[in-house]
Amino acid sequence: PYYSSVDSLYKNYILYDDGSHLFRPNDTIARGDFVWLSVSVSCKRCITPTSEDIALYTISPFVDLAKTHPAFYCIAYAADKRIVQWYTLDNTGNVSCQDGTKFQSAPFCENNKTSRIEAAAMLLRQANLWSEELNKNLNKTITINDVSDYWYGYAVKGIEAWILTLKPNNTLSPDEAITRWEFVIMAAKMFDYNQCAKAGIENTEASAIAIVGESGNKI
Repeated sequence: PYYSSVDSLYKNYILYDDGSHLFRPNDTIARGDFVWLSVSVSCKRCITPTSEDIALYTISPFVDLAKTHPAFYCIAYAADKRIVQWYTLDNTGNVSCQDGTKFQSAPFCENNKTSRIEAAAMLLRQANLWSEELNKNLNKTITINDVSDYWYGYAVKGIEAWILTLKPNNTLSPDEAITRWEFVIMAAKMFDYNQCAKAGIENTEASAIAIVGESGNKI
């Protein structure tokens, strides 16, 4: 069911073989990898930054993101365009990433697993289909039993865009970590929506992006 999506992203140099010749469909996706890929399906070639990118993104938007990070310009671009957001501090003034690392200012937490609703939100933001502004003062038109008020607008738009599927019991399991196979289906739909090939994106190996498995190197 996900073969055509993998094939499409592979042929457009958004996915490539990491040398193992394996796709690893049931592996989860780290946040750093996901942001990199979300920017790529928005027609932006961020792995090889332009001179404008280099001049614009001189300061890291996250306390835990170094400029030497291989995806620095992708993540900086995503933060600038509000595709990705930082984690907010808790009532103790700290943020704990899933690996136990704690920060006293807004971190990126690149190794956090990407949840279903986070994935949908980032893809919808990069396609300009939804935003924080649109998310305010919504009337609830459909019943979704397991999303918070904050995520409700993203959930509805994700269903409308066919990247989220409402279960028969009106749930989405929004906090569940998505797998690679689920992501490529979502990403391929957004890639088609963005019409990146028609927008003139250069399909070169320099712009290719790999998703590594849980046993591979984290980006």
